[in-house]
Amino acid sequence: MNQLRTVVNLKTTTIQSATAFISGIGYYHLYIEGQLIDPSRRLDVGWTTYQQRTLYASYDLTKVINTTTGRIGIGIILGQGWYNRQQWAISLGARTVLAEYYGPPRALMQLNIHYVDGSVQSIVTDSSWLGREGEHRFDSVYMGTTMDLRATLPCWSCANFTKSNSLWINASTLPSPVNFTAGGQFSLQTMDPIRIGPNALHVATSGHSGLLAGVQGASLTDGGVLKPISQDFVNGQIFDLGQNFAGWCKLSSLDSTKSTIIQLRYAELRYSRGANGIDFAGLYYENLDSIAVMDTVILNGTGNETFEPLFTSHGFRYLLDDIDKAVEASRKAFRIDSPWRKLEPSARGNLMRKFAELLRRDIVYLAQLETLNNGKPLANSKIDIMGSAACIDYYAGWTDKFTGETIPSTSDTFLYTRHEPVGVCGQIIPW
Repeated sequence: MNQLRTVVNLKTTTIQSATAFISGIGYYHLYIEGQLIDPSRRLDVGWTTYQQRTLYASYDLTKVINTTTGRIGIGIILGQGWYNRQQWAISLGARTVLAEYYGPPRALMQLNIHYVDGSVQSIVTDSSWLGREGEHRFDSVYMGTTMDLRATLPCWSCANFTKSNSLWINASTLPSPVNFTAGGQFSLQTMDPIRIGPNALHVATSGHSGLLAGVQGASLTDGGVLKPISQDFVNGQIFDLGQNFAGWCKLSSLDSTKSTIIQLRYAELRYSRGANGIDFAGLYYENLDSIAVMDTVILNGTGNETFEPLFTSHGFRYLLDDIDKAVEASRKAFRIDSPWRKLEPSARGNLMRKFAELLRRDIVYLAQLETLNNGKPLANSKIDIMGSAACIDYYAGWTDKFTGETIPSTSDTFLYTRHEPVGVCGQIIPW
């Protein structure tokens, strides 16, 4: 589970001070009543040899907690961070593990509330907290992150949250990562945290700008709006930011059908060479070996959705997104007047067979891309491509088959479907 929540009943007495001490490892975000605490703070707490020293942070929540409501909701989101082997580097040799595996993410928190009457209330993490697997499904500092917005629960960290079918269960009590018998210790994180800058660099939602006169790459206009050079690519849109950045891309105002998948890929270089004589001029990943450097989001289809990757960071100049094509394809496929829906079943089948034929024709090129992206052997990638082609062929064969339904008819005819054999067919066909 990577989402934890609890509800605390407060005293009606005025609060004098409220301080939270928290260690969420690998990484964490702390929420009070749906509000992210210190939103500029990221990739916290710092990476250490956890069994020797694990860090914790402190927050002054005096102005955040309101006793007039009578109770508050507290929530924690956990990320893998450097707490397991989802961080690695792959070179020409064997895979190099960059982090030890300590176990699943965990959190330790204590909130001390001092009231003006001298009383103290302490809230600690224990098995009375509830947990679930939230929309955050995967994170890696190097590989990127994956979020499934279909699992989003609005205000899940609020005291008035009620959703009986959201599959919350009691949290498990896990051992401390610190080996106290060997002299390990919890320590207050005194170094400055990693913080994100202001959202001054963004792509205007009105569209992509073309090449700016006399400028190679991107240009910062007055007001801090980034105008990247965009180029149509077979897999989406490539943006040239003009210089290297450290961070990630946040997507807002996403409006598409449910289960639409959007992927963002990051790179520092363009690929100037072609593969098998095909000059695709895409992003250059060879220096990354098999590190994907990709953020993925699955939309919920509610409209005006926002995606911001958690617990990851990228160094990049170029950004490849498939937003426009994914959104347009999903919308177009469901429109009544779409060319696909107007096609006869046999024509649909022919197009699907042509697609499968193209997959087989370019199997070497496609398998190389698959191997480059995922690090699997080339032979296995070829098998995957062949399997995809066979699957498409299979469903292409069903486009002109009847499955017990009444075939289309004109206004001058009357048709109906019998669901039992006609005459001796019941004996002849099985025989």
